Amino acid sequence: MGASPVTPARTRPRGTVACAVVAVLSVLAFATTFLFRDAEAGQVLLIDVGLFNVPYLAAAVALWRTGGVPGAGGLPWRLVATALVSTVAGNAYYTLVAAHQDAYVSLADLGYLAFYPLGYVAVMLLLRQRVRPWRTIMWFDGVVAGLGAAAVASLLLAPGLVMSDVPLGAALVYLAYPVNDLLLVLVVVGGLSLVPFRQHTDLLAVAAGLTTWFVADVLFIRAEAGTSYVEGGLVDLVYVVAAALFVVPALLARPRPPAAAAPGAGASIVLPVTMVLVSLVLIGISLREAGTGLSGWLALASVAV
Repeated sequence: MGASPVTPARTRPRGTVACAVVAVLSVLAFATTFLFRDAEAGQVLLIDVGLFNVPYLAAAVALWRTGGVPGAGGLPWRLVATALVSTVAGNAYYTLVAAHQDAYVSLADLGYLAFYPLGYVAVMLLLRQRVRPWRTIMWFDGVVAGLGAAAVASLLLAPGLVMSDVPLGAALVYLAYPVNDLLLVLVVVGGLSLVPFRQHTDLLAVAAGLTTWFVADVLFIRAEAGTSYVEGGLVDLVYVVAAALFVVPALLARPRPPAAAAPGAGASIVLPVTMVLVSLVLIGISLREAGTGLSGWLALASVAV
């Protein structure tokens, strides 16, 4: 009988479970404040600056320490941790400054948007560590997926923003959030098709966090366009849940198994081909509606790339 394959033992740095407990308790505490908070009471800094950011910081600490585990990923996890801290900076600026200004876009958006390049590089590096040989073209597959995601998001959300009083520049910034959320989700899910699934559940946890973040961003855009967003409400509750989910990859930390052999072309092109097909459908929808809108141009770009 052949020897059974050995799954590398999990190696969690000290404090990871404590970070997870802190994240869960802070989400429960925030949910309690959501249920009993008076929506017309205005800001409560202890909640909106303090409690709201605890899950982000707990996840950042856990992932930063995970980056120090030999063979567990290293730099990519620390990039995600940095992205979460950047988001905390954006949160704090929004609550303390931007929320008191009559503007749709502020410096807080720089902190929020910084999450995406850091997250994209982190995800691609994680995949590069786990797939051999790594093909340079795989970096550009993400571009195709991103343009397709942008087309989908603009088709679903742009009409609502255009019909509201949100300026065009601000609308484009708002759309950048769900577009980049979808891009990262698609890249992670596409990456899971390239590696043995059971050995890379940490990537699945990342996808869960990003998907929840996408839902929160969509809810925020709709609320902001309708001037119904209030701090400490349902939208913020979904955000803290998304942040807490980023602790899970740290809990699943383990020495990285040997890189999987890259699949054949059929598996590696599933994501870009799928997004091209979606883009073609969106082009048809745009043309049928008498004019190529933003979603149509993005879809055309996806096909061209």
